[in-house]
Amino acid sequence: MDFIKKNNFIVKHRSIEFFDRDLDLFHKHLPYSKLDMELRRVNSYNRLKLDEKMLFELLEKVTPEEVLQNREKKSERNPTPTPT
Repeated sequence: MDFIKKNNFIVKHRSIEFFDRDLDLFHKHLPYSKLDMELRRVNSYNRLKLDEKMLFELLEKVTPEEVLQNREKKSERNPTPTPT
């Protein structure tokens, strides 16, 4: 995947909402990344920027479809509870 396609995907799909799901996938495929130190110091201010960096590195190892599937799988596992 070339830089422009990666960048377009990242701009379209970066999201604080999916940060934890992306982080799980990131640790699965890139457990020894240099980015890991920054990820340990994540906060509300840098969360979106770190999601962009994670996606950029992930796209070297996985396809965009895998990233999106991972996000869907996690959503299916944790459905919102129905009020009773």
